[in-house]
Amino acid sequence: MALAERPRHWGGAGRWLVVIAVSAIALSSCGPPAFDYLRDSSGRAMFRVPGQWTTFDQTALYRDQFPNSSFESARNATSGSWTVAFDASPTPSIKDLLGLTAYPTGFAKSRPATAAERTSLKTPAGLRNAVIPIDQQQKSNPDLVHVISSQNLKLSGGYRGVRVVFTIQEDPTAPGLEINQTAIVDPGIQNLYLLVIGCDQTCYANSGPAIQQVVGSWTVKES
Repeated sequence: MALAERPRHWGGAGRWLVVIAVSAIALSSCGPPAFDYLRDSSGRAMFRVPGQWTTFDQTALYRDQFPNSSFESARNATSGSWTVAFDASPTPSIKDLLGLTAYPTGFAKSRPATAAERTSLKTPAGLRNAVIPIDQQQKSNPDLVHVISSQNLKLSGGYRGVRVVFTIQEDPTAPGLEINQTAIVDPGIQNLYLLVIGCDQTCYANSGPAIQQVVGSWTVKES
């Protein structure tokens, strides 16, 4: 399964991850925050994850792919966009991201859209296939890829996107990976904003409320 935007293959992104930990509990007690609020360096994209989940910034993701790189070289190599990954497991690992895990994992990303992408991203189909070529894989392997839902999104300021939930298997006897993917573009299709979260189907069913909280918090707005 080809994951074009898998964290370990990202090359682009370079500013510091801004993490704002805010919660009503934290205001009234010394306990940990209920949520970590994360936003990209432009301030346009924001979402939240439960406070006990682990997050990985883009330099950590790059250095996982290129373990011999220095922090500075990783930061320089990932300049130009923003990425944060997350893992709900009590034993988190970058290598588990978007795998057949028993806990939700995923990533958020904002980056400039390439000139080659802009024509495709004008259409719902292009947005639906922005991360994983779902339509192509479903056509090639109809027994292995199942689209559960696909929703066109219209946001304020002319932003628009597609949210699709689907399952994918390596073979008919293998367990299924269930993924919730949102792709959004700005009015001029200058930037692409992605949120992808998933785990194995049993985990997805059991973690539905937490996954929906993360997905429902994903906001992209005008600066």
